[in-house]
Amino acid sequence: MFPHSPSKTVMAMIQGGDLKPKSPPPSTLRGLVSNNFENEVQEVTAKFIQSLQVIRNETIEQAKQQIEVERQELEMEKKEWEMEKERLLKMNPIQDEIVYLDVGGKLFTTSIQTLKNCYPILDWKVN
Repeated sequence: MFPHSPSKTVMAMIQGGDLKPKSPPPSTLRGLVSNNFENEVQEVTAKFIQSLQVIRNETIEQAKQQIEVERQELEMEKKEWEMEKERLLKMNPIQDEIVYLDVGGKLFTTSIQTLKNCYPILDWKVN
C-alpha cells in the first residue's frame, strides 16, 4: 500500500462499489437550513416590496385621476361663477368707479355713486 492509503470510501468508489452518501455533520445542516431560510426570506421580502410598489403606483394613479376630476369640476364651477358675475354686472353696473375731480386746482377723489347720491341730477348724465 501507499504510505498514505486512501480511505475505504475512496477505495469503494474506485472499485465501483455501492456507496451510501454520508450525511453531513449537524453544523453543516444548520448552515444549509440557515442559507435556505435566508434565501426564502429574501424572496418573500422582494415579492412583498414589489407588491407594495404596485399598490403605491395604483394608489398614485387613482389619486391623479381623482384630482383631475375635481379640477374639471372646479373649472366648470368657475365658469358658472364668471357667467353669473357677467349677468349681475349687466343688471346692475358697478357704480363705485373712482373719479378724480379738479376743482379750482384742488384734486378730489370720489365715486360715481357718491356723486349720484349727492347730486341726483347727475344720474341721467353719468349713465
